[in-house]
Amino acid sequence: MAPRRQTVSMSWSPRSGFGLARSERCRFSARDTSLGVAMLFACRIASVVLILLTLARPCTAQSLQVGAKAGVALTSLSNVRALTESAKEDSGIASAPMVGGFVSLDWDVGFAVQPELFIVTKGVSLDESVSDDGAAAVVLRYLEIPVLAKLYPRRYGSASWYVLAGPSIGFRLTSAIRYADDRDDEEEEIDKRTTTTDLGLTFGGGLEGAHWLIEGRFSPGLKNISADPTEPVVKTRAFAVLAGIHF
Repeated sequence: MAPRRQTVSMSWSPRSGFGLARSERCRFSARDTSLGVAMLFACRIASVVLILLTLARPCTAQSLQVGAKAGVALTSLSNVRALTESAKEDSGIASAPMVGGFVSLDWDVGFAVQPELFIVTKGVSLDESVSDDGAAAVVLRYLEIPVLAKLYPRRYGSASWYVLAGPSIGFRLTSAIRYADDRDDEEEEIDKRTTTTDLGLTFGGGLEGAHWLIEGRFSPGLKNISADPTEPVVKTRAFAVLAGIHF
């Protein structure tokens, strides 16, 4: 007798997603949406970069570096009156810490691809007080992801000069107007007046040693971060001085 054939049927339902039950999917409240989306996007970027680095590693002579950077960013906003009517157009520059990490895939030809992840605060200090109680500042905190091309024009033994450039995307974590004086601190949330993302470019250069680096960079914003299309265009600008280590 001929062996009896057995047929196995499989079905897929759109509701099942990619093998995840509904109860296993990530959910975010309205307040945590921006942070949740930013972290999810960052995880996906990191996963893609690691896969590409793994696949590309056997193809040519190269080295993989992992490092961290920290420093100070000097930032300003154009047309800040679109976010607060009490500000002057010539509002001053604000300073804030900038910290993050990076992965760099270096080829022996003096070229590298370097994705980064930073927590950076951008904004402006206001020349005119928004309230009668003290000076004010507009403060925008972002999770920023630059993807940079890095060139080494000249090397000096274990040290080398480098230049870098590339696009960046920032996910807004918080946005607020701050009031401060000798008596109290106040803060007004302005999430409804600003967009959830910012797009920009990064240009910079620095000096890199065997396990250290110092760097300067300029990052102009390309996107209007004002949520009101009837208001003047608001864009970010930042200049940062950073120091770091890598392995």
